[in-house]
Amino acid sequence: MAPRRFAVLLLPALCAGFRSPSFARKLPRLPKAETATAEATPATTEKVKLVEGFGVGIRRDVKARLPFYKSDIKDGVSVKSVSALLYLFFACLAPAVAFGSVQGATTKGAIGAVEYVASTAICGVVYALASAQPLTIIGSTGPVLAFTSVLYGLSTKLGVPFLPLYAWTGLWSSLYLFLGALFSTSNGVTLLTRFTDEIFSNLISTIFVYEAARDVVFGALLNPSMAASEAFAVAATACTTFGSATWLAARRGAESLKRGVRNFLADFAPAIGICLGILAGGWCGARAGVPLQKLAMPATFSTTSGRPWLVPLGALPVKYRWLASLPALMVAVLLFFGSGLCGNQPVSRVHP
Repeated sequence: MAPRRFAVLLLPALCAGFRSPSFARKLPRLPKAETATAEATPATTEKVKLVEGFGVGIRRDVKARLPFYKSDIKDGVSVKSVSALLYLFFACLAPAVAFGSVQGATTKGAIGAVEYVASTAICGVVYALASAQPLTIIGSTGPVLAFTSVLYGLSTKLGVPFLPLYAWTGLWSSLYLFLGALFSTSNGVTLLTRFTDEIFSNLISTIFVYEAARDVVFGALLNPSMAASEAFAVAATACTTFGSATWLAARRGAESLKRGVRNFLADFAPAIGICLGILAGGWCGARAGVPLQKLAMPATFSTTSGRPWLVPLGALPVKYRWLASLPALMVAVLLFFGSGLCGNQPVSRVHP
């Protein structure tokens, strides 16, 4: 057990080493005069009502973005978009697979990685085509994962099927969010400050980091049922993925390579890091004889448990259909702040 504990103590040091000043990315800083001017300038001079008339905000958004709809797609067809495409692909795929596997264990296979990947793909395409923010990542986050786990425990205690309860909760939350969009309640995001944005973003980032570190530390290094060689292989694969992606992302500010090469390595850093992690895991199994546990997936395109894709909404008693409106209100607030705050950061540098 001593080598395992040593590895647990060494892992944060390795991660901190990749984030040290020598590896840090050099970001340009504004002069003091420009910074002061930017801070004094409000993000918008137009006062927006917190609640508007029926469909006023939607009509305004459509009228403003429709003339540029074709150019938004046509101007994005370039080589530079390939790096953004791969970045967003892995940024959407990685949490979908990770959270899907965790959710599969939590819900006893009712919802797994297949459902998460399929829903992320469908919702992402629809959102990108119908919204004005095609780069917004669509997918599950840590708070939604925790909510789903709590809802599964609630369905078990009530003795009702989980999937119909989950479906009715989603329908109610969709209704709440749809009504909020019709009356432009998203304008309330303008009252939030940068501090609120950073707190919520740090919460989501912390959950992502915690889930990854928990699997490595408690699921491998401190797991007595796992062989020491397999535990170190898991840690090595994780460090290879994280370390290579972080190091390559920091090459943008380096001086040893040409600018085009540095930008290429920095843009494709997450994709290269994941590919190197996959190769490291494959090498551990093929050459070192240490097979790593892989995600269990169905042989054909089907649900995790083999159930039908459509959820029987009528299987939930009528009273619980109405009671589902209560947890739906909580998840609607969660999704409202999640999409509002995270979508507000890329388009607003300065907050009032």
